[in-house]
Amino acid sequence: HESAYLAATRFSKTLPDKPLRIADIGSYNENGCLRPIFQREPWQYMGYDIRPGPNVDAILEGEHEWRNIPNAAFDVVVSVSTIEHAKYPWLFMTQVFRIVKPGGSVLIIAPYGWEYHYPPDCWRIMPDGMRAVMEYVGLTGVEVYHQGVTLRGDTIGVATKPA
Repeated sequence: HESAYLAATRFSKTLPDKPLRIADIGSYNENGCLRPIFQREPWQYMGYDIRPGPNVDAILEGEHEWRNIPNAAFDVVVSVSTIEHAKYPWLFMTQVFRIVKPGGSVLIIAPYGWEYHYPPDCWRIMPDGMRAVMEYVGLTGVEVYHQGVTLRGDTIGVATKPA
């Protein structure tokens, strides 16, 4: 949706113009995807999801233990409209922290106001909750903000893994 796409575009403009490995967790193209934003020279984009389909380059092996992704494999990890489907968002964030390199960047976008969709649909994440799960796993420089309208909008979290 538009507010998430705008936030991801804004985030992409903060990234350096050098080779970066970028993981998109929850990349299945249900109604739009991040590939047009993050797949450009000299970046390398990789889309992951728990099921095969459009915009999925690899299937995650395990919902909360992404066994097929090595530690510190990516310079950037992005995830849009996915963490609300994780039964345990703190475990989801633990995996995000594990796969991003020290000094790497993280972007997580989740709805704070949205109708029930695509089960399981477990959470709505407010800014305090986004900050809490990011800080819980050890991310730093956490910036969190709302984007969108009151009843349909997103919470955006941007952070860094300590070097």
